[in-house]
Amino acid sequence: MDNRRFILFVVLCFGVLVVSQWVITAIWPPPRRARPAPAAERPAAPARERAAAEAAAAAGSTPTATARLTPSSAPVSAPADFIEPPTRELERQLGRLRLRLDSRGARVRAVLPEGHRDFDGRSPLDLLAAFEQPASALALRLPGAPLALDAVGWELQEQGPALVFRRPVDAGLWVVKRLAPAGGYALEVSLEFENRGSEPRELAYALEVAGAIRPEEPTPRELVYGVAGVRGEGEIALRSEAASGLPRVGEQPPKRLGEPLAFGGVASKYFAMVLVPLEAGGGQAALELSRLEGRLRGGREGVEGASARAVYTVQGLRLEPGATLAHRYLWYAGPKSEEAVAPFAAHGLEKLIDLSSWIPFAESLSLVFLKLLHLFHGVLGSYGLAIIVLTLLVRGALHPLSKASQRSTMKMQKLAPLVNEIRERYKGKTSREELQQMNLEIMELYKRHGASPVAGCLPMLLQLPVFIGLYNGLAYSIELRQTEFLYIRDLSKPDRLLDLGTALPWPLEGYLNLLPILMVVMMVVQQSLMPKPPDPQQQAQQRLMKFMMVAFGVLFYTVPSGLVLYFLTSSAVGTLETRWIRTVLEREEAEAPRAAGAAQRAPATPPAAAPPPAKRPRPGSKGRRKKFA
Repeated sequence: MDNRRFILFVVLCFGVLVVSQWVITAIWPPPRRARPAPAAERPAAPARERAAAEAAAAAGSTPTATARLTPSSAPVSAPADFIEPPTRELERQLGRLRLRLDSRGARVRAVLPEGHRDFDGRSPLDLLAAFEQPASALALRLPGAPLALDAVGWELQEQGPALVFRRPVDAGLWVVKRLAPAGGYALEVSLEFENRGSEPRELAYALEVAGAIRPEEPTPRELVYGVAGVRGEGEIALRSEAASGLPRVGEQPPKRLGEPLAFGGVASKYFAMVLVPLEAGGGQAALELSRLEGRLRGGREGVEGASARAVYTVQGLRLEPGATLAHRYLWYAGPKSEEAVAPFAAHGLEKLIDLSSWIPFAESLSLVFLKLLHLFHGVLGSYGLAIIVLTLLVRGALHPLSKASQRSTMKMQKLAPLVNEIRERYKGKTSREELQQMNLEIMELYKRHGASPVAGCLPMLLQLPVFIGLYNGLAYSIELRQTEFLYIRDLSKPDRLLDLGTALPWPLEGYLNLLPILMVVMMVVQQSLMPKPPDPQQQAQQRLMKFMMVAFGVLFYTVPSGLVLYFLTSSAVGTLETRWIRTVLEREEAEAPRAAGAAQRAPATPPAAAPPPAKRPRPGSKGRRKKFA
């Protein structure tokens, strides 16, 4: 096999395994923090705008210049009978969400989804607590208005299970915000704008979907995203933007998505907070995404990371005198699971469960594997055992491919001396025609013996959709989150046998993970049991394969332990399978000459004997009768 065939073999067999989705997730670099400009270099701002900006920054929001509120000629002071309400903080259960609310800014300060714990498995999970300073959600701003609504007190009333916030912007404009449970992990958010003045008002507003979202773990490697469901021709497509690639808050304008949106917000590995427009009352809507950076809450000392912020903006509204404008939204803040998003499938929220892949059939296989995993868990009561049973099932289904791959390897091993003889005849010849003739002779030799150089690689390529499907299914299955197996506390995270007590660079990150090390050992053992080819180039391929196994273990050092458990079990079963297949093929090879010799020594089958001729009657005996005395 010449150098070009060797390179082609490497690219086909191993390149696709390296360039895959989990490589990007595993080695994504932490975001760089930009240094703020010195105070002397910042332009001065008018007193009122500076105060509003400081209040907005303290509340976790960012001023924007994309929308304006045009006041009428009526006075802008608050009504004379309006008394500034005292600040109230309260905690309420709305549906399956436990919310901490603040009447100052009429915002949500904490979102605790029912039935879910933080990364440590003990404390409640707050989806807004990404940094040491928690963010907020559902704060409302009117850009260009004389009053910062996200930094002043609102009247707060409880009407049954609903919470109602009221506040005048000026003497002519009142705003009402209403939060009510909408089932599951969702709220119905309604905004009402009432023009009590005598002239029309040009109106725009910005509603904060989420000021940040907590990553699954407080490490820079854990990515969060800005997400949007973009309406296309008859379907909704998910668009996601990693937080590390978004503009930083306060330094650059946010990324603006102005396409027709079914929903928009932020998402982590297992959770999402998104806003769904229910009633559009005119205007131009868009989703603005930006990046926040800081020290991650609950992380090791000095560990910083990034999160995403989403704001839903509406511009170009006109409010006539005495008219009221109402907009309704659905706000979802919960897990990305089929059960949780099923009631909101009409709004496309099932797209948040993203198992898509560029590998054909991988997404469909992911869904099949997840259903099988849940089925086995229902029978066995353990996701660890369910993963092992799923591994045995997949290995059994792929056994014919594994056997075909080893059979091809053994054929190529036998033909290696003949291939070397052909190459020796053409040694030193460099013309293109002579090299083509050499390759033709080698291919003719393969054809006569029923061998193919790519037959050993083809089974691996056919297994690639299964590999990607299993990775997506196990790595992003929220059902594995915080489920225990043996010494593993959480199958959705690395097994972390030992805490090293300090932050280390990737991939160690301060923990000793046992399963990836065992997986590499089993893979190397399995590879050593493969037939050793006499050809130097094929030997180089096997050495490269062992190196790839080590690289494979490095990349898998920080992936979920449930996924590593699958590959460890698969490698252990594959080692036994390789040995058994090799024994079967060698026995078949040894029995083949004996069967052929027995067939040659067997005597030829004699022709069947002809039947004896019929006995003819004697002449003159026809019609005689025997007489008796």
